[in-house]
Amino acid sequence: SEGLALENEKGEIKLVTAATLASLFELFKGKIECVFLNACYSAEQTHAISQHIPYVIGMRQAIGDRAALEFAVGFYDALGAGRSIDDAFKVGCISLDLEGLPESLVPVLKKQV
Repeated sequence: SEGLALENEKGEIKLVTAATLASLFELFKGKIECVFLNACYSAEQTHAISQHIPYVIGMRQAIGDRAALEFAVGFYDALGAGRSIDDAFKVGCISLDLEGLPESLVPVLKKQV
């Protein structure tokens, strides 16, 4: 809840708050359609960013490296095949099920109404 831990050019960890991320993405409102935070416990940041960006994907809780990779591959493969963001999100989740990974409910898609 304190923020996402990002690494700077010196290898130091810096916490970036949800409010700071929301402010950053506000600058790109109307230019970015989707933000994908493939990081554990990023649901709070997902909610904040979705105030400015139509689609934001985050993770409700911890997700294993293999599951995060499988979700991302499924998601980006579907986008590359011309599917919608909604469909690509579903493909990412289904990819986890197809691989027998239990984390298919970890990714969360926040959409503007």
